[in-house]
Amino acid sequence: KYDVIDYMSIDPLFGTIEDFDKLVEEANNRNIGIVLDLVLNHTSSKHPWFIQAQKDIIKNRCEEEDSKCNWYNFTKEKKTGYTMMGGGYFYESVFWAEMPDLNLDEPKVREEIEKVVQFWIEHGVSGFRLDAPFHYYNGNASKNNEFLNWLEKTIKTYDEDAFLVGEVWS
Repeated sequence: KYDVIDYMSIDPLFGTIEDFDKLVEEANNRNIGIVLDLVLNHTSSKHPWFIQAQKDIIKNRCEEEDSKCNWYNFTKEKKTGYTMMGGGYFYESVFWAEMPDLNLDEPKVREEIEKVVQFWIEHGVSGFRLDAPFHYYNGNASKNNEFLNWLEKTIKTYDEDAFLVGEVWS
């Protein structure tokens, strides 16, 4: 489930949001914190953001207020780690064509990420396991650290005791 379609729901294979809330309640009764996997470097190619971003870029709607062109990394140049799509464009998809990479510098993407972490903290999670933060900016430690510092500060505004751990293999 690393190809996220909806950051604020439970996959029906795993139950409902009510089931999740009950899990958190029961875990808390046993002094156990729930840490969620949080995939921020990419979404599913079926995520509504990406579907809209593709339409916007092909229709040259990038200057429109509601455009999602800048939510992902598009180019007309063939590059390693990019997948071809319609209109002569390529999108960054480092892990797989079905997982387009988010543009984590886009303020509107960061606003959505903030809504996501707020949502789950309000549902009682104790923190997040960050999937592949080394790859947020393709191994650029300075950019990765800037984003992670922003993310930590953002999360801590909702729960100063929130736990964060990142999976990095280097």
